[in-house]
Amino acid sequence: MRKSLAKSMTAILAAAMVAAGVTACGSDDTAETTTAAVETTAEETTAAADAASEEETEAADAASEEETEAADAASEEETEAADAASEEETEAADAASEEETTEAAE
Repeated sequence: MRKSLAKSMTAILAAAMVAAGVTACGSDDTAETTTAAVETTAEETTAAADAASEEETEAADAASEEETEAADAASEEETEAADAASEEETEAADAASEEETTEAAE
């Protein structure tokens, strides 16, 4: 019984494969136009991807420049604040030194 079942399944699968192969290999006039349409679509897709890539690169460059400018501005502000604080400390130290000198002279 198993041998006959195995032979039947093999025959059915073989017939299905032959039928699929014969129907898939048919000559059709629309195959040429389909290929041309696919090539055109592929070219359009490639062109669109290139354009999108360029836009992304430009946007990234612009963002990078803005970040660099912001960082430079922040750095300058920090430097100016540090210089101002240093000047205030120097002035305070000079004033204290003058007071000590004046007190010592009296």
